[in-house]
Amino acid sequence: MKSSNQKEQRIQQIIRYVTTHKEATVEELSTLCNVSAMTIHRDLSEIDGSENIVKIRGGARLVQGTMEHFFTDRTSENAAQKDLIGEKTAALLSPNTAVYLDAGTTTLAVARHMPDIDINLFTVAPTIAMELLRTHKPSINLCAGNLDRNNLMLTGYFTLAMIEQINIDVAILATSGFSPECGFTCAVENQMAVKQAAIRRAKKVYMVMDSSKIGKDYPFTFATPEEVDYLIMESNPPECLLEIADKYGITIL
Repeated sequence: MKSSNQKEQRIQQIIRYVTTHKEATVEELSTLCNVSAMTIHRDLSEIDGSENIVKIRGGARLVQGTMEHFFTDRTSENAAQKDLIGEKTAALLSPNTAVYLDAGTTTLAVARHMPDIDINLFTVAPTIAMELLRTHKPSINLCAGNLDRNNLMLTGYFTLAMIEQINIDVAILATSGFSPECGFTCAVENQMAVKQAAIRRAKKVYMVMDSSKIGKDYPFTFATPEEVDYLIMESNPPECLLEIADKYGITIL
């Protein structure tokens, strides 16, 4: 547990440093964190793509340019897999229900397949709200809050206060990583708080995750397997995940 906590603190230290200095070498980060270059390489592989930070040869840098460009790059990663997950998930939704859509590129794929039915949709992602404008029947509710420019989502006190007032039938959540040891994880504390609030208010939790997320751990665990009802993926999961699903009664699609 001590090692896990040290890793979480180190990753947050790296994120803060790169965010402040715009770019950092492996040598700099190794000195900063007092760990080996190999450890820094592993940490940067986990951070890569999160918080506008990308791993580059010999270090990491903060993405320069518009957030639209950065978000487009993220959306294009595993696009076919995310599209299949989005189609599967949207097909599960029923009229006259309250559905929460988490921020993320996989949940954006769900929005793209959203049927035009009478349904109450809630989200913290402006990109998802904009995507849903192509429909006519759903009620689209954007939860208030402070805009996290790095992740294009609303967070903070007002976001949490609004979510705590919603009776959610289905919460559709995205995850940055999953492992049997740490559960479903994300890289940012504010994200964790919003996701956990949605879980508390939801009757059912649908986790959307492509197979590239398996085996990745990020600093903050926002859900454990027993809190998830459906796990929606693009391919057959590995045996270890099937065992976890069987133990906790998770339906895998």
